[in-house]
Amino acid sequence: MRNTGPLMMNSFRLSVIAAALLTAVSECLNVSAEEKQPAAPLQYNPVVRFTLQQKNRPIQVINCPWLTHNYYESSGAGFVIDGDRILTCAHVLENTTNVMVRKLSSDTLFPVQVLHVCDDSDLALVTVADKSFFSDTQALAIKDLPNLKAPVQVAGYPMGVTNLCLTNAMATGIRLTRYTHPKKARPVICLDSYLVAGFSGGPVFAGDLTVAGVAFQAEREEKKTTHVIPGPVIRQFLADAGDGTLAGAPDWPFDVLAPLENPDMRKSFKLGAGQTGVLVCSAREGLPSKLFRKDDVLLALDSNLISNTGEILQRGLNLDASMLFAEKQVNEKVVFDVLRRGKPIKVEYTLQRLPPLAIQCRDTGCDSTPAYFITGGLLFTALSRDYVKLVGRENLVLASGGTVMTDGDRRVMLCHVLPDEFNEGYQQIKDIQVVEVNGRQVKTVRELKDIVDRQKSGFITFLLADQTPVILDVGKMKAATPSILELYGIPTDRSSNLK
Repeated sequence: MRNTGPLMMNSFRLSVIAAALLTAVSECLNVSAEEKQPAAPLQYNPVVRFTLQQKNRPIQVINCPWLTHNYYESSGAGFVIDGDRILTCAHVLENTTNVMVRKLSSDTLFPVQVLHVCDDSDLALVTVADKSFFSDTQALAIKDLPNLKAPVQVAGYPMGVTNLCLTNAMATGIRLTRYTHPKKARPVICLDSYLVAGFSGGPVFAGDLTVAGVAFQAEREEKKTTHVIPGPVIRQFLADAGDGTLAGAPDWPFDVLAPLENPDMRKSFKLGAGQTGVLVCSAREGLPSKLFRKDDVLLALDSNLISNTGEILQRGLNLDASMLFAEKQVNEKVVFDVLRRGKPIKVEYTLQRLPPLAIQCRDTGCDSTPAYFITGGLLFTALSRDYVKLVGRENLVLASGGTVMTDGDRRVMLCHVLPDEFNEGYQQIKDIQVVEVNGRQVKTVRELKDIVDRQKSGFITFLLADQTPVILDVGKMKAATPSILELYGIPTDRSSNLK
């Protein structure tokens, strides 16, 4: 790739802006104009509107970490529940300042106090110190899962609209999917309507004014489906917050389960006539090795039979077996019926939150700038949850040898190479882990930066996760850095936390 000078610089900046806009839009919910209807003031008074100042998420500048954050006005929805509390989505409050709330019957804005935020469920509880706010509101009740194909109504405040709007939809399915906010697979109700920003945190009414769920994210590709946090997940969060502290949501203890639909496969694992179950291919790291074993067959969970496709029958619906965890708390006990080498046994399992996988590594934090270091046009930064969200786990090249990232662990990423004549031949490299510099293992951007700063002459070798070396003359590399920074309009070669 040849250096295109200012044209490349402008294209690069435009790509940053485009990425920021796409990120902002992708996590929002959408509604068609013809479906918006004014709500009856008193009946829907418990549905409130949040007005807040929101900071651009670090993900929007992860590829250009020298950029500063901007604030913009944002909005979201929520609704009053028992105990003078307001339920909304965690991501509505993320990276915010000056959070205010108003109800339908008043133009007055009230400051809120945050009580609990649970990333696992993308739910949050707030209250208002001035109790007059709740004087003419009725607390809404949380109900169970809605019937499929049943009509529902979503309430919210679309961006740019101050009045409460409603849209009609239909519940088309209940399944597991990854929540955008915590990146955990949890149950969702699927609606056949795509909603815009401002509906996040809004209640989904099922027939009457009981709440079947909370609107929170939408399918990005098809743009025809909205996801709703269902009643069992909401009740788990509220029960967890009941003692004043949050333990979070327990994790499903299996990485991979294989269906046993093939009769020969069932016979080979010694399932009897009429027996059903799923095969354990791998359990989550962090569990005792003897608890679950490879080639165990899960037959039942708390006496609920597991089908050959891993489903259980609940409330007249075939649901993924892991959905039984939706309403359970950390440290509760469940019992699995297991077939191990043809012998039936019972395994008691204490529900827990398990160590995060590498793709759920530590966040950069709401108020922190991602650490970065640029030398010779090579942009190094730390792997973070925002980094993974922006790039996609499938596009990262990481070193093998364990999927768990502990609190003290960091992975240094060669994010991309700013094209220049000096780094020709390396300009196609991006989103790959740096495992060694000059034969020394590096886990933080600071460690890498210190090695580069100390070396005055000779060649420096960056060994990448695919065992490809990047070899450069360190003197020429340092001499080329100022002109590359000037070309791309970058004020400094390192973040303030590395100076």
